[in-house]
Amino acid sequence: MQMRKTYFISLLALCSLFLFSCEKEYSLEGGTAAASTGTLKDSVGACVPPLIMGNYAAGTPMTDSNYIIVGVRVLVPGNYVISTNTQNGISFKDSGFFATTGYRLVQLKAMGTPALAGTSTFTTSFDTSACAFSLLVNPPGSTGGGGGGGNPPVGINDNDSAWQFIENGVFFHGPFTAVTLQTLPPPANVVAFNMAGETFDTGDSTINITVGNRTGANIAVGTYPSNNNSVGSTFNFVDGVPATPVLLYTAGPLVTGANLVFQVTSYSATTKIIEGTFSGTTLNNTGVVKNITNGKFRAQAN
Repeated sequence: MQMRKTYFISLLALCSLFLFSCEKEYSLEGGTAAASTGTLKDSVGACVPPLIMGNYAAGTPMTDSNYIIVGVRVLVPGNYVISTNTQNGISFKDSGFFATTGYRLVQLKAMGTPALAGTSTFTTSFDTSACAFSLLVNPPGSTGGGGGGGNPPVGINDNDSAWQFIENGVFFHGPFTAVTLQTLPPPANVVAFNMAGETFDTGDSTINITVGNRTGANIAVGTYPSNNNSVGSTFNFVDGVPATPVLLYTAGPLVTGANLVFQVTSYSATTKIIEGTFSGTTLNNTGVVKNITNGKFRAQAN
């Protein structure tokens, strides 16, 4: 199943761990406003990998489904350009205007056509900051996600209950559409299991779950609370029906006042199948606490 295009006003990846405003930024390309300043690094000065969305196969042109989401700490409002270098025939870029300071998520659109299968290292740049991430391009004709190759077995990621949770008596569930295991060596030292999904029946809501660590250790059975910046998790659930999608629930190390606790109950480094539960508190787009219960997930990285 191909991930539908969604403009996320959310965040992700323990990896990114940013608190942000749900204000849509608007484009002022060619305008007279001063350039924005800020950084792609988190509050402790570490680079964090982006969330990679879409399928990447050699010889297949990029579409609106191919993009990455990066976190930005905006220090001075103004025009911005965030982009990567070109590797293997593709690059990522977005430009616009930051109206206020604070933490933001920015979606960088992929451009070009991957020439060869294999892993490439990209450098994302904004202001004076630069951060690297790796992206795997699959062989021609593959439909795996950008973090790896191959198709996961039917019944794991494609299961209508691959992820599920309850909030205020409402049962949410659906499949995962992109699952990746990302590893960045020191100084980032990040190991993160990223899971992106959507509601099965309508595809109008999207979910992002990341569990991982900044210690360099492999994913293992254990507890990953969202308020932990070292070994923790992030969670975002977005309603994609409105013209500007609405962040319904979010939790992460810099989301003050929320703590959604993920428990990894099993993980195989061989099959890359992860399984676990989650429950606790999140915030909605207005900062109201929302309780999540009966959360479960089971996924396989490509």
